[in-house]
Amino acid sequence: MDAAAGAALRKISTKQIAPIMAQLLSSPDTNAQLGAAAFFGYYSLFADKNGNLAEANLTIGPFAMADTRAYTPRSGSSLTPAQYAEFWKTWWSQNKSSLGFTAP
Repeated sequence: MDAAAGAALRKISTKQIAPIMAQLLSSPDTNAQLGAAAFFGYYSLFADKNGNLAEANLTIGPFAMADTRAYTPRSGSSLTPAQYAEFWKTWWSQNKSSLGFTAP
């Protein structure tokens, strides 16, 4: 159920779904964890300094770093869903307030 919810939310692809995706990083469903990690990989690559995504103008944003790229899920990776999830939980904790979020 978590993986399906995450997949539906990823299609919306806006700043407003980030807190929900952060919660999915703690899901017992590894597919939900991977989906949330994939969202954050995309989000960190293309979000502007305010955390907004402009689909018409996918410009590399200020949150794109070597480590965010390394923890974006991809085929053939040796990282586990739990490792991806832990990285993105930490990233979210460190960046949520600068993105305008106060809730988990």
